[in-house]
Amino acid sequence: MEKDRATEPEEDFAGSIDLLDDLTQRETIEQVRRAVLSLPGVYREAVVLCDLQELSYEDAAAALDCPIGTVGPG
Repeated sequence: MEKDRATEPEEDFAGSIDLLDDLTQRETIEQVRRAVLSLPGVYREAVVLCDLQELSYEDAAAALDCPIGTVGPG
């Protein structure tokens, strides 16, 4: 059975969008990674615990052995 050529450009376009989305996502992840790594250690640890590992401010403060106001709004 022969493929309908009228749909091929549309399929190619959809594939291009997926590739562009993937590339954009990779670039964004790399930018976030560089930004987090550029932070001083104490701030980087708070970001990783709260934003990446989704700990509460209370749990992150306990893990860092610091007051909750140091990690986030208290």
